[in-house]
Amino acid sequence: MAIKNLSDIAVSSFGFWTVGYALAYGVNGEGTSNPFVGEGQFLLLGAPDLGLFLFRYAFAATASTIVSGSIVGRILFKHYIILALLMSTVIYPIAAHAAWSPQGFMNSLGFLDYAGSCVVHVTGGMVGLCASVWLGPRRNVFRPDGEYAPTRASPTQAVLGAVCLWYGWFSFNAGSSQRVSQGGMTMASRSAAATLIASGAGFLVALAWSWIRTKGKQIHVFDSATGLLAGLVSISACCASVRPWEACLIGAIGSTAAMATSKLIVHLRIDDPVAVIPVHLAGGATGTLLAGLFANDPAVMLAETGAKAPQRTAGLFHGGGAQLLGVQALGLLFVMVWAGVGFLMVAAVISACFGGLRTPAADSGEDVHSDEAEARRRRSMSAKSFRVMPRSGSDVSQAINGPSATATVSGRETRRSLVRRQSVSGGVS
Repeated sequence: MAIKNLSDIAVSSFGFWTVGYALAYGVNGEGTSNPFVGEGQFLLLGAPDLGLFLFRYAFAATASTIVSGSIVGRILFKHYIILALLMSTVIYPIAAHAAWSPQGFMNSLGFLDYAGSCVVHVTGGMVGLCASVWLGPRRNVFRPDGEYAPTRASPTQAVLGAVCLWYGWFSFNAGSSQRVSQGGMTMASRSAAATLIASGAGFLVALAWSWIRTKGKQIHVFDSATGLLAGLVSISACCASVRPWEACLIGAIGSTAAMATSKLIVHLRIDDPVAVIPVHLAGGATGTLLAGLFANDPAVMLAETGAKAPQRTAGLFHGGGAQLLGVQALGLLFVMVWAGVGFLMVAAVISACFGGLRTPAADSGEDVHSDEAEARRRRSMSAKSFRVMPRSGSDVSQAINGPSATATVSGRETRRSLVRRQSVSGGVS
């Protein structure tokens, strides 16, 4: 898992630099592009703002790393590298162009996704869902009675990871103002406050859910982390467009959707070890739709704060009618379909050219991650291929001093056996 996360950062940086940025935001010589894909600035040639590239790359890398958590223990590393590369070069950039490029068709309709609930989290979550279904569950994670019993990290590690994500979320959401002048600081502070309140509401809903589910016996740490993160995901679409009490509702509703989805995917026997589907797909979809309900009137927000709001139309609950909600639903549908189809094309090509995506270690019965199990299997095969059992004192001498010593002598047990044979044969000459 660790090497996959490290690879996400490195592979995505290469993919987004060479191709992804151009497909997401690139323009042609006339400064325009078509509604579905960028048309220039490959390798960042002609890109005017490299700082903006770095900021946008962080979102691309996030979308890629979301996928790694959903397919733990089931995919070969070399195949995952291909998937991560195509996530950052094709799948994510097309969604980003449609929603965030000035020429994108979703953007032209007034689609609101301020910090990536749909573009980042739904894209990553949808690919994670399709990958989980394609690969199937790991061996023995579903018991005969239907209970889901995956092997997870310690609660301490889960909490530490959630806190790290929570801290970083303020940079994503507040930083999406991309400026400090012209009301940028006001938008950033509004986004940060909404992010904090929504995450707290999501956490409290998860506590209540866990308490009710266990009939007051205990609180599950993983449920709590899931609710907290779902609140963060759901508020990202409209954190700069809602009031604090609305952020509380959005975080609570997003957390509830994630908790319900967690139960649903277990019923459907979908193996999702770190709750990628409930947090990112369900939470992101919920936040995208709720933006169409709670987005404030941009004229009112401008008058009250002096800062321009990111939405062009008010949501249903603020006098804007169903227009924004319809646009949000259309954008959500497009991203889900594109992400799903994109993964299926990638999986089909990888399977046809390189064999199946699923690692043999996933069916070995070993309770370890796929890469570790694969490495252990190869070490075992290598040891069996080269091991020579000494039969006499001369053989022992050759085993210790000869050129094949490194291939024949390994492990403490073998060394103890050699010592015993030396004492029987009278030593080594």
